[in-house]
Amino acid sequence: MTPVAQGATKAARLVGGMTLLELLVVLALVALLGTLIAQGLGFFLARYDTVQRVARDAGQAGLQQHWFASSVEGMVPYRQLERQFTGDAATFAGITTQPLAAESGMPVRARWMIEDDGVASHVLYQEDAAPTNDGALRWTVLRTPDAVAFQYAGQDGTWLDAWPAREAGERIPRMVRLVGPAGVIWLARFDLFPEPVTNYSEF
Repeated sequence: MTPVAQGATKAARLVGGMTLLELLVVLALVALLGTLIAQGLGFFLARYDTVQRVARDAGQAGLQQHWFASSVEGMVPYRQLERQFTGDAATFAGITTQPLAAESGMPVRARWMIEDDGVASHVLYQEDAAPTNDGALRWTVLRTPDAVAFQYAGQDGTWLDAWPAREAGERIPRMVRLVGPAGVIWLARFDLFPEPVTNYSEF
């Protein structure tokens, strides 16, 4: 075969397509690239789901904190014994002008409670339609596996485990907080009367 004929044969082979080995190499590269893309997409979706979940949890935690702070900020001292602010480690109650279900501005007795079912602690909010529990509206605001408790800041800033109205002289605390093993979960200040004061009806 002449050199011209050999060149023509090689050119024809090149134009004709790839060899089997070349095809296998290309397929292996495509498969590797597809695997890398699939892994990267899976990692991205997992990260995105985590970000979404964290954002959702943060939004829910912010709403719970706002719910707690809003009802506490509107609480006022009261002279009538059955309407005075009282509190212990498991519950506190008082008259608030910022109820969450009733009409805003209307004085309503609001109560925050902690109930333990042996598996988790449930923090509940309740608005009473009357001094008794008849007609009360009640919601579960927080569920946590940890043991939690309420605490109250006195006039000198000391945190107390209870705030009995009789001994407090018709006063309300400076602040109230919900605490757990890791520290403070919620914190709220009594805005209308930052310092404990005697009931305004005495003046």
